[in-house]
Amino acid sequence: MSPGAGAGNEAMADATIKALLPGLHKVLTSYTVGSPKYKAVLNALRALTANFGDAQENSMVPAAIQQLAQTAKGGGKFGAAPPMPLQAATPPPMGGPGEAPPI
Repeated sequence: MSPGAGAGNEAMADATIKALLPGLHKVLTSYTVGSPKYKAVLNALRALTANFGDAQENSMVPAAIQQLAQTAKGGGKFGAAPPMPLQAATPPPMGGPGEAPPI
């Protein structure tokens, strides 16, 4: 058997490429439509999707990686939670050192 052979290694390679597809979709929108970089990324996406399928269908990406990616997108466990409110600082007491505050 040659190095790297085996169904487990192939499945891991497929999962890795499928995990890259959403990132490629995201960066595609950063380039001007029709530019050489846009065309290169688009061609890569077409070739990869044709051979490995869409990232959502029958994904072999481990659940932990999917959860991390979802959280990074803002849709994870805490993605919809509002930010923690800021608490106002308590103002310092009036008067100088050793003086009682006004009543």
